[in-house]
Amino acid sequence: MAELTMRVKEYAEHVKIGQGTIRRFARIEGFPVLHIGRRQLILVEQADAWIVRHATEQGACPMPEG
Repeated sequence: MAELTMRVKEYAEHVKIGQGTIRRFARIEGFPVLHIGRRQLILVEQADAWIVRHATEQGACPMPEG
């Protein structure tokens, strides 16, 4: 079963994007992140979809499924 949430470092490795970029995303309204104290937990499936949606809006080619 896939992880429901990941810490920033884990999620950055998952999507192969720098931790700083993921932390910037986490400050954007609508990015799926839970703030618990100083900890940021990324909601994995929703964040994956958010990144694809925003990349596509910026003109990037969508990644193939699978």
